[in-house]
Amino acid sequence: MGNNTEERSVSEQTAFRFAYAVNLRHGAERITEKDDPISIAALPVFLLLGFALENAFACYLISNRHPTPADYKSHDLARAMNACKKYGLILSKEAASFVEDQTPMQKNFAFRYPEKLGTISLPDAKTSCKIVRDIMIDIDVALKMKGFSLERIAEKM
Repeated sequence: MGNNTEERSVSEQTAFRFAYAVNLRHGAERITEKDDPISIAALPVFLLLGFALENAFACYLISNRHPTPADYKSHDLARAMNACKKYGLILSKEAASFVEDQTPMQKNFAFRYPEKLGTISLPDAKTSCKIVRDIMIDIDVALKMKGFSLERIAEKM
């Protein structure tokens, strides 16, 4: 099976996106385990977390056959999160605020190109990983409520 999403079923696309999101979040968590602020600052923790959110929201929208791919094929985390709300995804105030706060930096590629960061205040990396993990758990639960078992889909792939 190729990388073309048209070749994959909605279930496979959903599982693929979520698995990718999990791996990105795991990468960010491994970086934060160093407890070395210099290493954490030098490594793309927030870039990985942003990509994890992009893919987690995309998997949710794909699973719901969302008709506007531009809502999840961009780096606009808030746009994707808000599109997910139409299909019943409810996030905590803390999680939604985190997504809103990270959106401008993700859209501007600030984590990819540090010269674009300017003077910003980032939340603690470990706390950020936990928030993204919680968002992904919420998405997984919402998918299960809609009949998508990521575990079953992954076993068939």
